[in-house]
Amino acid sequence: MSFFLPDYTAYNEMLSLFRNFVSIPVPLSADTDYQLDPETISQEIARGASIILTSNPRNPTGRVVKNPELAEIQTLCRGRATLVADEFYSGYNYTSDCDGSTISAASNVDDVDKDDVIILDGLTKRFRLPGWRLAWVLGPKEYVKARGAAHCLQDAAIPMLEPGLVRREMACLQKHFKEKRDYVVSRLTEAGFKFKYVPDSAFYIWLNLENLPEPIRDGLSFFEACLEEKVIVVPGIFFDLNPSHRRDLFDSPCHHFVRLSYGPKMEQLRKGCDGIERPGPTTAVRSASTGLARLRKAEPPDPQITEQEHPNLELDSKQLKSLNPFSSAHSLQNGDPIRYQCWHPHSSPYLIHHIKQKFQLQLQPQHAQRPARHFPARSVASSTITTPEDPYAFLGSFDTVFVIDDSGSMRGRSWRERRHRHLLLNHKSRAGADTAAGKGPGGYRGFKNTSAVEALFESIQPFGGTPTGTRLQSILKPYLQLLEANKDDLESCKPVNVIVITDGVPSDDVEGVLLNAARKLDRIDAPSYQIGVQFFQVGNEPGARDALKELDDGLSQMVDGGVRDIVDTVTWDGYDGRSPQALTGESILKVVLGAVVRRLDRR
Repeated sequence: MSFFLPDYTAYNEMLSLFRNFVSIPVPLSADTDYQLDPETISQEIARGASIILTSNPRNPTGRVVKNPELAEIQTLCRGRATLVADEFYSGYNYTSDCDGSTISAASNVDDVDKDDVIILDGLTKRFRLPGWRLAWVLGPKEYVKARGAAHCLQDAAIPMLEPGLVRREMACLQKHFKEKRDYVVSRLTEAGFKFKYVPDSAFYIWLNLENLPEPIRDGLSFFEACLEEKVIVVPGIFFDLNPSHRRDLFDSPCHHFVRLSYGPKMEQLRKGCDGIERPGPTTAVRSASTGLARLRKAEPPDPQITEQEHPNLELDSKQLKSLNPFSSAHSLQNGDPIRYQCWHPHSSPYLIHHIKQKFQLQLQPQHAQRPARHFPARSVASSTITTPEDPYAFLGSFDTVFVIDDSGSMRGRSWRERRHRHLLLNHKSRAGADTAAGKGPGGYRGFKNTSAVEALFESIQPFGGTPTGTRLQSILKPYLQLLEANKDDLESCKPVNVIVITDGVPSDDVEGVLLNAARKLDRIDAPSYQIGVQFFQVGNEPGARDALKELDDGLSQMVDGGVRDIVDTVTWDGYDGRSPQALTGESILKVVLGAVVRRLDRR
């Protein structure tokens, strides 16, 4: 199945659930204003795509494919591929002088039971009734019969769909939203933003940031700056759909874009545009800035701080609390030294500069590479590794990385749960480890005591999804490249043990990343313990437990002929009505070594 980037974010999660077909993301080009054309469809069908999925009008670009191009696309698909058209924004059409007409693939269907066209639409967008949860599917009978169930609101919706009423309703909607679109585009143009095209559908603006200064020319930084003015935009990377997540987040073609919505009321749009344009005194500190106009004037705060070099800052617990007023930091004593490490993507040069200036701190030596991506070229010879009677001694033979889920579902008691912190401390006291937060390309290292571990958890606020596959890819890809470069001398490559602490099902494709790693290890005939990935479940969500166990028990059999088993899982319920208990030595061993020591995996 082929689908096109950028597109609706929920496709990402939905497509990752299916394992009986391959989803192929196809980037659309900014040079063609992200327009889907018949030539692109023809190329995908020639490559073997049997399903074509697209939103039309498109979210987030605000582009629409209309006739005759739409009819040509349907002709290309007829008898060769099923076209799935998401037309939820079809009423927001500004190409026909706001006369109430809509654009739909339905106008080109010859026989609804024979044409391989499936059209999805509903009341949510153009009738502004998301709470009704009503949608419909137009397509061959066998497809429609497999979907959905009737409920009472369907009867209430029927009078709303009388053709004359719909036409009048759509005409009013189009005039209203076109006025809001024109207002926002005009304000943004006055503010200095460049537009290659004006959206002709939906109610989104795909805003290019590449002409802005470096501090705010990527979607995440721009989002942060807008947040200071209580303006919400969506970073473009969230629309770079890729269920297998084999691209680096910051290499995304959507990295320098954000999506703006002009759906709110006009008064809210005025406030939003004011927030983007508001002038103020020049400042070099993003966290202290109030408006993008200030940031446009700002000069780089410190020549030694760059996006590639992320320094460390020594803070004590009192300083950390002042940075994060929501931090309880109850286990820290004022004055305890804490190393604040700036490898999270949100730790911008301006935030680092702010911390440095606030506390008159000196930058610590910088790392040449982010630690989660750094694997030494030479270390303990893998051929000399055995499993001694003292398994903890075995830990010293590995580079160990903890990946800690910092998704929104971990907020609250899951984040406060001590078990995973004790696990990290118990392991650190015996072997040493680095830690990677769930999102972003970096990590943290240098834990020396309980205070440092607690400080890490206090400084991170869980949010968003669970991109475990993305994080594992960022860790395993450079290491696998190292192994392949040294396949004739694998003794020089220290084995890696990755421990993932999570409470739920990943929101991206973990299986593809792990299978790819296992295949490469088989191809170079690496030792069985070269890479181990251990999943440790916090909480007792049944769906998450089943998904993690499937990774453990079934991953190696997902391909013909099988691949090596590099995965182990431990499920845990820390909320049984009693206070959390300390992890036992045996359970720590199971978690830490289960993926690389088979006898522990079988426990």
